[in-house]
Amino acid sequence: MTQQFNLFSEAVRKSRGQKAFRGILLALDPGETTGWCVWRCEPGEDDVMIACGQMPSWPIQECVKNFQVLLNQYQPTYVVYEQYRVYEWKTDSHSWSDVPTLRIIGSMETFFLLRNIPYSHQTPQVAKHFVSDDKLKGWHLYDKGQRHSRDAMRHATYFLCFGQAGHNNRQPS
Repeated sequence: MTQQFNLFSEAVRKSRGQKAFRGILLALDPGETTGWCVWRCEPGEDDVMIACGQMPSWPIQECVKNFQVLLNQYQPTYVVYEQYRVYEWKTDSHSWSDVPTLRIIGSMETFFLLRNIPYSHQTPQVAKHFVSDDKLKGWHLYDKGQRHSRDAMRHATYFLCFGQAGHNNRQPS
C-alpha cells in the first residue's frame, strides 16, 4: 500500500544524508475533532501506516479519555503534531473563546511528558504545502471524508521524509 511513499521518502533522506526514523510514530492534527495516524517503522522493513482515524477531543473530557485509549493501544515512541497559533487575522474569532485547540494540545503534551514520549510539532503550512492531496493519492494514503486524518497523514509523511531537524523538539527529562 505505501510502497510508492517508501521509495519517495528513501530518496529524500538519501539526498539529504539523513537517517530514517525507527519506532512507532503517532501523528496528530489536534482540534475539536483530532485526526491521527500511526506508522510502524522498523529496521530492514518498509514503513507501514498501521492505523488512522478521527476522534472527538472536545470537551476536554473527550480528549483525556480518547488520548489515553490511543496511547495505550499503539504505544508510540515518538509523536509529531500540527502546531496551532492565534494569527492576527483570527483574533476577532478568538475573542471570548475557550480556544479549545490550545487546551487540547496542552493536554496531549501533558500525556507525552508523563509517559516519557518525545514529541515535536510542525506548522500547518509546512506539511500541507509539501504533502498535497495529489501526493497522498499517489501514495495510496488519501482517505476520502477524513479531512483531519488526512492532515495527520501529511504531518506523518513530512516527518518521515525530513525528520525532526528544525522543529520544536521536546525530549522528556
